[in-house]
Amino acid sequence: MSTAAVATVATIAIAMIVVLATVANFVVTYVTTVSKILELSREYRRSLPIITGASIEGGQRVLFNVTSLGPEPVVIDSTATLLVDYQPVEGSERVVEVLSYGVSWYVNGLSIGSIVYPVAPGTIIEVKPGATARAVAVVSRGIAPSSVVVLVLVDRWGARAEYVITYT
Repeated sequence: MSTAAVATVATIAIAMIVVLATVANFVVTYVTTVSKILELSREYRRSLPIITGASIEGGQRVLFNVTSLGPEPVVIDSTATLLVDYQPVEGSERVVEVLSYGVSWYVNGLSIGSIVYPVAPGTIIEVKPGATARAVAVVSRGIAPSSVVVLVLVDRWGARAEYVITYT
């Protein structure tokens, strides 16, 4: 076999190895991306919180319940954020406070059926369908009587629950 033929065969073999490596890399990247997308969509579906039964106590404490609408539990942990939009006692402009779980709002009880289980403030809570987390938020300024208060709960995957209450 001539050296030109050997060089041609070697070039073709190297080209085939490069093509196979490129195809293998593409397949691995594709499978990894699809797997991540499926995992994110599954996690997003899990989180369907709803706020119910809110009330205001003493002008600074907002009591509310969080339940799960979906077939999977709602996780309340340090990534959960509560926005409280209200009219303060002193001041004419509305205030929107961003409250962090375990710092300025917490769950103090988990209700399953007619039984209420106490929960230590800041504990990671998994609210299963049919259960209700009893939460307390403390705002930094007093809430003006006869004003509208808006609660917005956002979990780690961006699922959002809103509730509007009038403080009387």
